Amino acid sequence: MPRATLTTITAADSVEAPLSVAAVAVKLGVSASTLRTWERRYGMGPTSRRSGAHRRYTPEDVALLKRMVEMIRSGVAASEAAKRLLNAMPGAIAYDHTNPPAVEDILRCASSGELTALENLLGIAIAANGLVHTWADLLEPALDRIYSSEDGQKPGYAPSAMLTVAVLRVLAQLSHQCDDTSMTYQPAVIVADHDVMLAAHVTGVALEWNGIPTSILDTGQHAGQEAQERLRAHLNAKKPHSVIMMGRGARCETLIESSLDGFEFNIILVSAEAPRILDPRIQRVRSLAACVEEMLALSREEGPCPDLVN
Repeated sequence: MPRATLTTITAADSVEAPLSVAAVAVKLGVSASTLRTWERRYGMGPTSRRSGAHRRYTPEDVALLKRMVEMIRSGVAASEAAKRLLNAMPGAIAYDHTNPPAVEDILRCASSGELTALENLLGIAIAANGLVHTWADLLEPALDRIYSSEDGQKPGYAPSAMLTVAVLRVLAQLSHQCDDTSMTYQPAVIVADHDVMLAAHVTGVALEWNGIPTSILDTGQHAGQEAQERLRAHLNAKKPHSVIMMGRGARCETLIESSLDGFEFNIILVSAEAPRILDPRIQRVRSLAACVEEMLALSREEGPCPDLVN
């Protein structure tokens, strides 16, 4: 699980160019797959990751990994070595990777503005419990606690915004690892209300990690264009296998009805508050976990998409 600390170019970076995963593997005498495993499981990945770029390790990253290799060769377990090294980093908080964080830990970091520590906690939780369960058991309850507080939030320094930023940064790192070669099933599109957009991105990344290429559309009107126009154009261009609706009320109902007209695909409605529409193509689920499971079942039933695997 990556550390997801996106950084800008510094003077140190300009002196010594960042290295690829293959170059670091050679330098440290370990395999590239081992480095990827350490990144996924323990957050021992590159700290500098720019959008659209491959993994690039700074000299500081390499020094940290070199220390990890030395600790492992001296008899320390990989998980313990990673925990010690990450907890010793500036801005990190001591936390046991074998004991996932609780909602209170997330709230403490979000309230104090500890973005790096918050991302580290999210990485630990996702590595232990998976992305969707981390959302259901940790992130959604934390956001509910923040928004339901009678104290309110300080303008310009909102814990909800801090947590949203941390989640999006971690999701960006996970999404970056889902390249085109890992997409084997037919595409899906998520159509979501603005207030559940973060949950939509969690769902989308979870689907892509399981080989389902996914895009996300907003249900609102933007630049004078109604959502149904945007959705129909997307459906004609992408021809998705399934449409996931994460919305409520009349606007979502209109989108569903317009989608049913002239298109053949599965429609999954997420949440108990979704519109009540009777149609054999529509399935209703209550949680993100159930949505991902249903999408995987449908995708496996349809089989791999030839255009994506060839």
